Amino acid sequence: MASTSGSQSHFEAENRHLKKRLEVTEQMYAGLHEEFKKLKTHSLLLEEDVESLKRNQNQNETPNQGLEEVEQMYAKLLDDFDRMKAQNLVLEGEIESLKRMQNQNEGLRNQLEVSEQMNAKLLNDFDKLKTENLVLKGKIESMEKPKFNENQALALTRPEPSRNATSPRRPAERHYNCPSGNGPIVFGNCDEKGEFLELENIAYRPIKIGQFIIKRIVGELNFEVVLPESTKIQPRSKLVLRGRCRGSTTPSLKHQTIFLDEVNHWLSGELMQTFLLDRNGTEMASIVQGLEKILYYNCYSGNGPIVFKNCDVKGEFLELQNISKCTVDLGCFVIRRIIGNLDFEVVVPESTKLRAKSKLVLRARRSCSETPILNSQTLFLDGFTHWLSGELMQTLLLDRRRREIASIIQGLEKPHF
Repeated sequence: MASTSGSQSHFEAENRHLKKRLEVTEQMYAGLHEEFKKLKTHSLLLEEDVESLKRNQNQNETPNQGLEEVEQMYAKLLDDFDRMKAQNLVLEGEIESLKRMQNQNEGLRNQLEVSEQMNAKLLNDFDKLKTENLVLKGKIESMEKPKFNENQALALTRPEPSRNATSPRRPAERHYNCPSGNGPIVFGNCDEKGEFLELENIAYRPIKIGQFIIKRIVGELNFEVVLPESTKIQPRSKLVLRGRCRGSTTPSLKHQTIFLDEVNHWLSGELMQTFLLDRNGTEMASIVQGLEKILYYNCYSGNGPIVFKNCDVKGEFLELQNISKCTVDLGCFVIRRIIGNLDFEVVVPESTKLRAKSKLVLRARRSCSETPILNSQTLFLDGFTHWLSGELMQTLLLDRRRREIASIIQGLEKPHF
């Protein structure tokens, strides 16, 4: 786009230069033409004087000095006439050349305008495809709901639980975002806690959204906020909308942010709907946000002395417990993790020991922020970054001879929307 605008300015500057040269040349040509007419008139007068002097000379036998002077002036005048005629031809040729160059410049300028129109049409088509892609992505994300695979769960061989085994159900939460809209303005990363909303301009031109309306529905609460008259979003940029109550969650500093006086907070809940309406009340974009409550189950098994305890359903850590009254050496034991088609093993360091009636937390070297109880010993393992998680997770503890010591099966029981 920058190259086409630069070419257009170059053509316009060259066209102005050619027009100026053409005007100067035409003025010179007009002045030369006037001088040429004067010389021609003067030449006719001199011819008459020459003829008159010749007739007088024929009548008088003595030479006439005035006749020689007039003939010399006449010859000089003829030379000046020939020189001006040659200059006239040169100027006529230059005028024709300038006119041809001006016509060529106009043709190139027309071609540039056609190219810019085609480029604008391609950018518009790209904006439409980008918007359709965002809509399809939102629909796909809304359709990707976790489902419990009962057949896969029953296919696993579950050892008989020992006296130490329990089956607690652990609730978990997951947020979902479903944006929609045909552009050029769509909703971006809206805060789940209601601290800010984010609008994104996916077009290649600035969009004015002054007097547009933000309609927010949270449960039974429904309110509207009118955007200021001067509100504008630059091309391929984002605009963050905040209320007077400025929360701690801050988006990227490179985005434009405006604070609205009509609202303290955008509020939050289990189901949040937000709409962008234009001045006529027509819906331009929308986003639906919500909270899914998911229930996991844990099935422990093992006769000791080592058993699995509070293993994180998100895969951030595993926890082993020594239920005996003596210290157990876990060096070179193997933790085997099976999640769907994924099956990997991690070897416990050789010097690892678990004291009597104690717990050991196994975490990856790059651990997350969630931390188990503080009175547990924690061991960071190299060679992997996360225990991973899924709809169905099976974890086995194997001794040095690869005999199963303990196991735990975790899975998603039932989602509630």
